[in-house]
Amino acid sequence: MSGVSAATAGTAINAKGGLRECMFTVTTDDGTLHVADDEGERGQEGPFYVVYRTADRERRWGYYCSNCESVDVAMDSMRRIRCNGCGNFTKPDEWDSAHE
Repeated sequence: MSGVSAATAGTAINAKGGLRECMFTVTTDDGTLHVADDEGERGQEGPFYVVYRTADRERRWGYYCSNCESVDVAMDSMRRIRCNGCGNFTKPDEWDSAHE
């Protein structure tokens, strides 16, 4: 469904003080999306990175699962993120037994 292209944009400082790319593009049926690998949430199998419609990060689109390289990702009302492709998921920020 989606593939990662080699195109990148933007830079960030890496752990050694050097510059590194901080965005890459993903091509989907909806067009080209921009993945910010310096923004995301920790998943059980790998991080979820924030996806934007535009490279300037003005239009947020969703999340990218780094485990299976998919943008087929959903978020529920408790802000849990789950990849529909591989099952990677995040735990909710807050937990209340009333939601069970």
